[in-house]
Amino acid sequence: MSIRLRYSICRIALPLLLLAATGQATAQDKVRESFLAIQKQVAAIQPKLVETTVALTVPMGKGSGVLISSDGYVMTAGHVSGQPDQVCWVTLADGRRFRARTLGFNMENDFGLVKIDQAEGLPVAPLGDSSTLRSGQWVLAVGHPLGRHAGRPAVVRIGRVRTNSRRRMNSEPRRIMTDAPLILGDSGGPLFDLNGRVIGINSMISGEQEWGVSMHSAINPAKGALELLKKGEFLQGPQGRPETFTKPLDDGKAALQAGELADAISYFKTCESIDPTDASAQLLLAHAFARNGKPILAAERVAKSCELGFSDANLLRTDPDFSSLATNSLVSRALARLDLWNGIPGERKAERAFLAAAANVAGRPELGTVDVQLDGKEIALGIVMSTSGDVLTKASELKEGAITCLLSDGKMATAEIRATDLEWDVALLKVKAAGLRPAELSELSPSTGWVFTPDRTGSFVAAGFVGVAEMPVRDKGIGRSQAASAFMGVRTEDLDPPALRSMGLQAGIRLIEVTADFPAERAGLRTGDVIFELDGKPVDTSETLVSYLANRKPGDAVSTKVVRGPDKLNVSVTLTKRPPDVPSGVTLPLIVSGEVSRMSGPFQRVFQHDTVLRPDAIGGPLFDLSGKCVGMNIARADRTSTYAIEPRDIREIYSRLKSQSKP
Repeated sequence: MSIRLRYSICRIALPLLLLAATGQATAQDKVRESFLAIQKQVAAIQPKLVETTVALTVPMGKGSGVLISSDGYVMTAGHVSGQPDQVCWVTLADGRRFRARTLGFNMENDFGLVKIDQAEGLPVAPLGDSSTLRSGQWVLAVGHPLGRHAGRPAVVRIGRVRTNSRRRMNSEPRRIMTDAPLILGDSGGPLFDLNGRVIGINSMISGEQEWGVSMHSAINPAKGALELLKKGEFLQGPQGRPETFTKPLDDGKAALQAGELADAISYFKTCESIDPTDASAQLLLAHAFARNGKPILAAERVAKSCELGFSDANLLRTDPDFSSLATNSLVSRALARLDLWNGIPGERKAERAFLAAAANVAGRPELGTVDVQLDGKEIALGIVMSTSGDVLTKASELKEGAITCLLSDGKMATAEIRATDLEWDVALLKVKAAGLRPAELSELSPSTGWVFTPDRTGSFVAAGFVGVAEMPVRDKGIGRSQAASAFMGVRTEDLDPPALRSMGLQAGIRLIEVTADFPAERAGLRTGDVIFELDGKPVDTSETLVSYLANRKPGDAVSTKVVRGPDKLNVSVTLTKRPPDVPSGVTLPLIVSGEVSRMSGPFQRVFQHDTVLRPDAIGGPLFDLSGKCVGMNIARADRTSTYAIEPRDIREIYSRLKSQSKP
């Protein structure tokens, strides 16, 4: 080959290589923009989602719900509300507690309605359209996992739509399947789209599907039955949209197909008047206006449909009725937003394509993580704090044995414990290796947003979203539940500081159920009483009561101080033996959660995210989209929750342990 020919080939090849690199960079930039756009949108709507999600206490137990009217109508799951005309209690995000009554419900679709007795001016969650959901679409599940906890608001978790199940031909879906994690207590809480509209109601977790599958009742059947629910009706069988909506919808489609555009517009406007939150009716109106030569009206309806939940940008670009509308400012803005929200690869949070895209965006932060092993078995991750081998990890996983650390380069190094903080469950290890690269700690704690857990090589093994920016953990967690043989016969709920202050208390828990013919009822305790002291010791959480009873025996008398209305009472409760039909030991939350950390509380301050991790993946760093370390995973608490320590606390713990370190 001549020099001239080789030179010509190089002149051709170099621009092609540059073009390919530019294209790759552009694609990666678009994915990054999608991650950031979703993060920004969730941050914008998260306060409203939390504000409109409520905790329910019903005769059958506890659950969640969502406010759908300013005068106190609450949508929840049918298995939560139960039979009509039962007294229940609704606790708002600000801690206010209202008496309410259950109304109508449908068990097959699993939705129900509750009405607060006297309320006005309450925050309202707008309803959306569940018929337009697509596989892979991002959604947000909100509720009170394992019941309402003092100091913790309703928890937001992110997921993707897996499919709309039980969908029959020409009918709307009755169930929505997602990978947004749920657990007991979440039932009845809302499922939102990224517009902040309710598109489902949390219903159940699936034991028949792969790990992490959650089921939600679609909102459209509930919307169609709303007036019947208000009347307290027990609805049997699968529920669909009312004929008053479906008949003009079908007539409008027929008129549209026949070219009778004025009639089609009239029919679809009737649908709009019946359900102004229906995205499909808006899109059909857009078709009719476009064919009728009214592009501006068509564009307005396309934009409105997207606002109500329609998310198929490709259809809007390729449909002959809409392709010419792409330059309209309303439509172009809607398309740009949909492109951003749909721009992350994969259809599941745990999918390899999604995790690889996240790692590329964050710059694959392979530095700062080690595998901590005990006698050759992986037990935790560790976060590298110095080049000289200082590593922080989870202390409670370190038992007797030889500690080693597998480094990012694949080499094994021995390690020893230098200091331990039992309060935070953090141990300082000294790894016998030089040249380690520490994690780069962020200056800020995450208030919301994506978080990613890496392995020692820098590959992301799991992703999640911050659901609670800062919260205390007052109990020991389900992994250390204590089975008590002594039994009082009550169910309780924790109280927020404002509620306690209103009663002149610093600690206390409310009795939400007192079982007949058991010790508490025999001693005169009643539902609504607030226990604030047992044998002279303050009771600040339900876990405190459980722990106290675990150390008592049947026949022991417990001096119990309670507040009842304006009065403070001292009642002696003689404990009895736990009945055989009352469960103890391994609980249902532990069963559905799988492996959890043995020690997951109490903690003074953590943030909570929904990343699904094994206990042996706890102890290492947590990264954000910028590749900065925004936390240290400290506990896998349950099916929905992983706790992490904030950067400011990581620094303080490390500094203190370093000063206490044995030479």
